Amino acid sequence: MNQILLLVSVAITVAIMILHWFMARERIRLKKKIQELQLAQDIAHMGNWNWDLNTDRITCSSRLSHIFGQSHLDNPEGTNLLMQSLHPGDRVDVMQCRRQARQDPRGQWSIRYRIIRPDGSIRMVREHGRTLTDDHHRPTRLLATVADVTHIYDMEKREERVIQSQIALSALLETGLEPLSLEKQLNFALHIILTVPWLSVKYQGSIFLLDEKTGDLVLFSHVGLSNDLVATCTRVKPGFCLCGQTMNQNQIIFSSQIDQRHGCSYPGMEPHGHYCVPIHSRNRFLGVLNLYVPHGYEKNPEEDAFLATIANTLAGLIDHRHTEAKLRNEQEFIATVLRTAPSLVVVLDQGGQVILFNHACQLLTGYHEHEVVGQKLWSLLIPADEVKDVQQMVRELAPGGRPVDYENHWLTKERERRLIAWSSTAIAPSKETGLHIICTGVDISEKRQAEQRLQFLASHDPLTRLPNRMQFMEHLAIGIAQARRTGRHLAVVFLDLDRFKLVNDTFGHEVGDQLLTAAAQRIRSSVREMDVVARLGGDEFTVLMTGLADIEPIAAIAKKIIFNLGQPFEIGMHQCHIGTSIGISLYPDHGDDPQILLKRADMAMYVVKERGRNHFKIWDQGC
Repeated sequence: MNQILLLVSVAITVAIMILHWFMARERIRLKKKIQELQLAQDIAHMGNWNWDLNTDRITCSSRLSHIFGQSHLDNPEGTNLLMQSLHPGDRVDVMQCRRQARQDPRGQWSIRYRIIRPDGSIRMVREHGRTLTDDHHRPTRLLATVADVTHIYDMEKREERVIQSQIALSALLETGLEPLSLEKQLNFALHIILTVPWLSVKYQGSIFLLDEKTGDLVLFSHVGLSNDLVATCTRVKPGFCLCGQTMNQNQIIFSSQIDQRHGCSYPGMEPHGHYCVPIHSRNRFLGVLNLYVPHGYEKNPEEDAFLATIANTLAGLIDHRHTEAKLRNEQEFIATVLRTAPSLVVVLDQGGQVILFNHACQLLTGYHEHEVVGQKLWSLLIPADEVKDVQQMVRELAPGGRPVDYENHWLTKERERRLIAWSSTAIAPSKETGLHIICTGVDISEKRQAEQRLQFLASHDPLTRLPNRMQFMEHLAIGIAQARRTGRHLAVVFLDLDRFKLVNDTFGHEVGDQLLTAAAQRIRSSVREMDVVARLGGDEFTVLMTGLADIEPIAAIAKKIIFNLGQPFEIGMHQCHIGTSIGISLYPDHGDDPQILLKRADMAMYVVKERGRNHFKIWDQGC
């Protein structure tokens, strides 16, 4: 009896030890997966939160805390901090979105909203989430990922503002081509200015012109003003109220509220602020553009610059309407406006010589205007491989035709390539001047590079620069379709590095990352040029071999990979020794589905692992 009890005790002890071993191994694997998830989130600037609907507790990743500027989101107070960080203007939409997700057992959502960090900075984030349910289809949890997209949002807003500014300036200039009286033209101009979407002005404003005989400002055009205010401001003396002070100082005056500088008032006047912008042409004062802003509004330097350009444009229009003699000044002024416009503006003659090269172009390229004017555009700024296309575009432009939109590169003085989005049109000002080509453009280099980086990261491993799992599966699906048509073979080679974890734990992750990169290069050099090498994650790699007339080359390549990876790696001061276990599946012998072929190659690889590693095996029923 004692012997039986002893055997039972030993068996229980062994079972407990085995259970502890399995649990320890699973903890290591779980820790590795968590680290990989955190690394992926850091690379993507993305965090996540998990809302347990039963306890009403939200747990957050460390990356999410970083995005929100909080150091302790993952605690009982984290839920309140997460909600309190929502921008007041977006809070209702976000809460309604999450409330709907709690009620919908199949709910998925995607929303973009603003948050306010503790330092007062505002960030734009994009949230993707879904609802998880129990066996009775009742919502139990909400899971969501949150990415900081402020840089993308800011880029979009800057581009929108440039486009909207171009449209407004174009519309203002077009009013000068219409047979209108000065009063009607300024009315149209005021409506155009007040409807620029990104300007934070109220739909109220006025334009005053200088009466050269009396020296007073005369109210010439107004929108949204009360009768009392119109009566009070019909004529304004120099120095009186903000408009008169703008006349004296000849510079933009901004006021965020009604203060001591306001010289006029009337019963019922509502709180407000002002932008008062002088309108002058070549140091000759013409009038004042007066715009209303909400009470307490903070001055925006970008609006300052844009309103100065608007005022310059108005001055040109006023000069043009005054006398025919001032038409020459108007043309000169328009050139000045183009030179100071925030967009790239180039004017060419019919032969491609530069007539005007504005300030934005000079800032971008590093060339001064005198270095470019009179030169052929394509001999100085256009890369040689794009010259013919640009010349063809110029030849096809005709006066009265539609603008042509296109993209091409410019070379800066330092020979850096910049990608520009252009809109070009042809005009014929007179028989004497001949055909002119007006090109307006926006530098989209950073935007295009950001798009390409995002596309690359979506389909490639950021460490080894190899295709990732998603990209590999796409190649595999295409390869199967091609093999089905041609009747040739296809092989999926699944590799797992032997002893990599030992190197990683011994020398650290930095050495481990360098080893993975070097191993990827050796795998790439071991296979054919046409083969696809991918990293699935961790120390797992795959090779897709297509166009095989038979399967004989597969074994040779597998042996070559094993030999090359078995050679020592010199990583910094360390010499690292690893190997690889390889599993192989074949099309059509082992299946015609991408997932099945990958799984069977994986199963064959694990058989190699169990039999001593550093070898290869083709899948069979015994796996």
